[in-house]
Amino acid sequence: MLQEDVMTDALRSLAAELDELGRCDAALAQSAAAEASDSLDGGVPEIPDFQIKSPLGRGGMGMVYLAGQLSLGRDVALKIVKRQAGEAFAGESRIIAQLHHPNIVQVYAAGNAEGRSWFAMELMKGKTARECNFTAVDDVAHLGVQIAEALSYAHRCGVIHRDVKPSNIFIGEDGIAKLGDFGLANSPGYGGTRRYMAPETIACGEAAEACDQFALGVTLREL
Repeated sequence: MLQEDVMTDALRSLAAELDELGRCDAALAQSAAAEASDSLDGGVPEIPDFQIKSPLGRGGMGMVYLAGQLSLGRDVALKIVKRQAGEAFAGESRIIAQLHHPNIVQVYAAGNAEGRSWFAMELMKGKTARECNFTAVDDVAHLGVQIAEALSYAHRCGVIHRDVKPSNIFIGEDGIAKLGDFGLANSPGYGGTRRYMAPETIACGEAAEACDQFALGVTLREL
């Protein structure tokens, strides 16, 4: 009985901590969204071979649009990074576009237009891990293995994600989990989402493989 009381108290404490972090995240997200909106006020740049159809979402790094890739006749998710990132993303984007792994959202093309970096990515159908209601620990563990394999591959390629979290994990209609927004957090001045950041990242902005592993651990515990 005493053990059950201890577990109940621990769960209540965890829930309170997550609620507090959630309120902090909401405030940070609102600020980031406003910043992203300001950066796109100058209009969406024209990107050869892509026709923007409609907005899909907004994040701290910019806007994501549903777009058609004219040469291949397919729909993609086109992410346009806020102007402040500018040329800093040019070299990084080419590295990200070379990542090929079954558990990483594929980047088809990347470049820079009118001072803004852009990524044309695989259009995911399904839900994010944030939107899923997991009822079995085994399901979360299975997801964790897939994302761990994605991170292991990326780290071997010299790429650190820096923003592993449930909303960046996509679960397709086939049940395969994929990590998205890969490498976008490497923009100068962007350290990730505080709720999932390792202590050393919060303290001094350090980014290493262990930071991704820490964020995955927090994500899996939360799910």
